[in-house]
Amino acid sequence: MDVRINELLCYMFAKYGKMPADSIKSVIVSFYDGDEILCAKDLCAGELNLDGAPRCVQRRKDEKKTNLDTDDLLGLVAFLDERGTLDSLPKFVAANLERIPPLQSDVLDICLAVNRIAVLESKMEQLMMNYVQPPVSQPPTVAPSAAKPSAVSDAASATEVRPDGPEPPTWSTLATEAAKSGDEWQVVSRPQRKLPKPAIRVRGTKAAEGSVTAIPRLPATPQQLILAAFVGRLHLDTTEEQLTEYLKEEGMKGVVCRKLKPKAQQTFRTAAFYVSCCIESADLFYNEQCWPDGVELRDWVFKRSS
Repeated sequence: MDVRINELLCYMFAKYGKMPADSIKSVIVSFYDGDEILCAKDLCAGELNLDGAPRCVQRRKDEKKTNLDTDDLLGLVAFLDERGTLDSLPKFVAANLERIPPLQSDVLDICLAVNRIAVLESKMEQLMMNYVQPPVSQPPTVAPSAAKPSAVSDAASATEVRPDGPEPPTWSTLATEAAKSGDEWQVVSRPQRKLPKPAIRVRGTKAAEGSVTAIPRLPATPQQLILAAFVGRLHLDTTEEQLTEYLKEEGMKGVVCRKLKPKAQQTFRTAAFYVSCCIESADLFYNEQCWPDGVELRDWVFKRSS
C-alpha cells in the first residue's frame, strides 16, 4: 500500500463526503496556512494521470490566493470522485496530530463563526478609530487674580475658552466667504407641476340672446361651426388621406385631418392628428364605435391671441 504523509490531505479525505464542501473549505482556510495548502495541492495534482483533469494554476501571493488554492484542491478531489478513482490515490496519513483539527464539524462551525465575528469587530474598531477624531485638548482657564488691574482681568476673561467649543458659522458668514472665494452659486428651482385639465362635463347648447354669450371654438365659415379634437394612439404609418377617408366612410361631414409633427429632439412612437368636422356630425364624432379600437380623442384647446 502506497502511504504518504500529509496532515491536510489526511483530514480532507477523512471528511470528504461526510460534511459539506463549504465547511471543509472553511476549516482548511482557517486552520492551515498558505504553504501547507499549496503543498497539498501540488501533491494531489502530481498523482493525477487522467485526461481532462483540472489544471493547477500557479498564483501570486495575494489575499485571495489561499481561498483559490483551496478551491483548486477541492476541485481535484471532486474530479476524482466523479471518475470513481479516489481509491487510486495513495493513503494519506498524519505524522503530527497537532496539525489535524481536533473538533467535530458542528462544534468547528461554531468556532469558525466566533472567529469571523471577532475579525468583523476588529475591522469595525479600526474604522471607528480612523473616522472619529480625537478630542482637541483645551488650554486650562486662567482665573484672573484679584491683585491684577481690572483691564487685565477683562482681557483674561475675554480669552477664556468656552467648554462648548466655537460657535457654528451662520448662513451670512458662509455666503460672505463664498462670495470672496469667487465660487459660483447654483440656483435650485423646483419644477412646477402641471395639473391635467378637468374633462368637460357640460357643453351648453341654448341659444342665448342676452348679455351672457359664449365664444365658439373655431368657425369654419361665418354660418357654420366645427368640432375639433386631438386624436392619438394611431399607427405611425397612418396618413392624413387615410384617416380622412375613414371618417368620411363613417358618415362625418366636413372632415379635416392634419398630422402633428414632433418638435425638436422628440420622437413619436404613434401618430397624432388634429381632426375637425361639422358640428352636425357630433353624434358620430363623439361615438366610440366610429373610431378604431385603442384610439384616444381629446378636445382641442385653442389659444386665444391677446
